[in-house]
Amino acid sequence: MVALYRALSLGFSAAGALVPRNWQVIYSAPRPVDFDPVKDKRARAVDRQLRIFAGLAPGFTELHPISADSLQECTEITAHAPYSLETFKLSPAAVQKRFAAYVSQYCAAGGA
Repeated sequence: MVALYRALSLGFSAAGALVPRNWQVIYSAPRPVDFDPVKDKRARAVDRQLRIFAGLAPGFTELHPISADSLQECTEITAHAPYSLETFKLSPAAVQKRFAAYVSQYCAAGGA
């Protein structure tokens, strides 16, 4: 997982690193340059969901602070994806290359 985050943090644009935020995993959208999570309805909705979860798991936020705009730790991204052991042997550069190809395909298909 560290290799994946290292690769993602290398970035794909001059605007900055492509590391998804928690709200972006739920609401697939680019993070605007002037983004303010307090004013954004998507981020506020995710923060509400996180508060509900915190109520179900007392003490969780003290152990693991999390917000809608904090970096996604791949729990949502990889929880449902089957991986082989080969996937975890990839170098950060290989992960970045594969992810960049995925992003290009997604955008070419009209996803963003």
